[in-house]
Amino acid sequence: MIQKFKQQKGNAVRKLKKAKAENLVDAAVLPLIDYINSLDDFYTTSSCSGRISLFCHVASKLDDFALVKWHRKIDFDEVMEAINSAVDSDSCKGNIWLRQESSIFHIVSRDFDGAVKLLDVALKSGYKNSGIQVLKEGRFMVQVISTERIDTPITNNGKMLVTEDYIKFLVELANEKFGKVNEKLERFEAAVRENLK
Repeated sequence: MIQKFKQQKGNAVRKLKKAKAENLVDAAVLPLIDYINSLDDFYTTSSCSGRISLFCHVASKLDDFALVKWHRKIDFDEVMEAINSAVDSDSCKGNIWLRQESSIFHIVSRDFDGAVKLLDVALKSGYKNSGIQVLKEGRFMVQVISTERIDTPITNNGKMLVTEDYIKFLVELANEKFGKVNEKLERFEAAVRENLK
């Protein structure tokens, strides 16, 4: 069992190293995931510090795609520029949605006790939607995620569904929620470093 965990961790760390080299890893989570991956009993499989995005919903998840993603607070002008650019270029053959998402981590623990300890750290840090998934015998995945989220349509087939005032409101709300996401991430990183050695 331990040997299998080590093999799986080795594969995950190699994939992460390749993703880092290709600049595909969210820089805001690198110190935390590097720390987790340095521990004997844990490793990460995917992580994001949280984001705000404009998303093109076409018909199915396979066809949907992000038009633009920000791992930071945004301003109204850049959102409108991105929406207008997508509408003018007809690059989204469906609906444009504005999304704000919590940070999310998928962390594998060597054993169930470790997963429970990590889950406790996540919940106490404010990640209320976190839980443990038993994927296969001896593989315990902790999903660390919180409740901050906005997911709302902005356009339908190139036509605006909402006013600019409403988009300004969404930008303010998304930024407020993103600030809470950052605060939780700082608490979680501090708690992980303190409780998992």
